[in-house]
Amino acid sequence: MFSRRLLRNTSFFTHTIRQIHTPHPLAFEPQKGLGQLFKPESLTNFYEHHNRLIEKLNALVADTEYEDDSLRVLIQKTAQLPEKAQLFNYASQIWNNDFFLQSLSDDSESQRDAVLTDRLKKEFGSQENFDTQFINSALAIFGSGWTWLAETEYQVLRVINSYNAGTVLDTTRTQENDLNTSIPNPSAGAQLQPTKLNPLLSVCVWEHAYLRDHGIDGRERYLKAFLQHVNWGVVGKRMGL
Repeated sequence: MFSRRLLRNTSFFTHTIRQIHTPHPLAFEPQKGLGQLFKPESLTNFYEHHNRLIEKLNALVADTEYEDDSLRVLIQKTAQLPEKAQLFNYASQIWNNDFFLQSLSDDSESQRDAVLTDRLKKEFGSQENFDTQFINSALAIFGSGWTWLAETEYQVLRVINSYNAGTVLDTTRTQENDLNTSIPNPSAGAQLQPTKLNPLLSVCVWEHAYLRDHGIDGRERYLKAFLQHVNWGVVGKRMGL
């Protein structure tokens, strides 16, 4: 997900290498915006905020046991440790932001991956049914969070929510069993509780992502615009990982 920059500190007695988290390159230019989804200033601000989170995390892990961990490893190590909540929140939110940004395309006519489209039809009945369930799940989050399309180890596709900086990289940090936000998946395999989830797609439903361009009541407009700017080719390549 992230490139790592190496910092070398040398002295007569020591030679250490520290890895620094840096932003992943984007497939589009933030300053140009993304159609109806993000105006240029909003997308630029989102990306700048993302970079500030990375700077904060680098400062937090410096000279600690976590300083050489990848984001995934850091998330997995801290997801169930309340005393490490700050580290988890920064690492997870950065990973979520990057995953979201890497899922976007400046082409509103991005071609849907054929295999993924077939699977969505099988699991949800139709592409339109999936779109509706995805949007409804995101609208049901009362506050800030993320809505995901994820694949279980049983090859079942699910729409899942996580609040705040929650992630599907650790199934204990999702709201899959929250009756306020969970919508039953029609698939026969949906009753099997996953111990591992492979994220395919996510959308940020923090207010700072949509408030400026879509207004306080504009989450649904934002979500519909999001589905028009998904890079479906990227999403399809994530299946089975």
